[in-house]
Amino acid sequence: MSPAREHDPENFIWVVQLPKELRVRVLALRAFNLETLLIGEHVKSREPLVTQIRFQWWRDAISSLSDKTPPPAHPILTALWDAQYGSSGSSSSGSSSSSGGSSSGGSSSRMARYQMKRLLDAREADVLQHQTPLTVQDLESYAENTASQLLYLQLAAAGTLPSRAPQVMQQGTLAGQYLAALEKSGFNMFDQSLTSGGVSPLRRVLAFKWNSMRGTF
Repeated sequence: MSPAREHDPENFIWVVQLPKELRVRVLALRAFNLETLLIGEHVKSREPLVTQIRFQWWRDAISSLSDKTPPPAHPILTALWDAQYGSSGSSSSGSSSSSGGSSSGGSSSRMARYQMKRLLDAREADVLQHQTPLTVQDLESYAENTASQLLYLQLAAAGTLPSRAPQVMQQGTLAGQYLAALEKSGFNMFDQSLTSGGVSPLRRVLAFKWNSMRGTF
């Protein structure tokens, strides 16, 4: 739990309120997300090859996850494996067998590995390019490949993924990327001095960001 508590305290608060078995699975997923997010900070070398090797290690490790063999010795991989195949994931595996058999469980595992690899690809490109998204389309693509994939994984861990979830999540994660960028830059969107003519500071900031990206102001 320590990585999520230290680096993701806001989400840690709601995750620990989940039922125990679901909490274990979601914490494992969020720890994996944090690990991929922090690779750029952990790698001290300026050589791109070193970063690529680190990401490739994770791709290979995710590919190796199966119910037949334990994963490489790494706390996050162990947590992911336990959540999916170990005692923590036994109840979900059992429900999967009763409702659809092993093929359903295998399909969901393949989908989870695909989503984690998609997240890894986006994180690697972000670290190597050293450039923030320049267009709305770039920002939407990054949000879909990172935050949305994590949300899909969490919903799947809970055993539910509504048909309209992708469309709803894309809009929600895009808004989250805007707000996170503003917060990171130290901009106070609720500063009362920004209020003029009855327009809320938040609305003014979002309108400015939207139009500046599109070059329409």
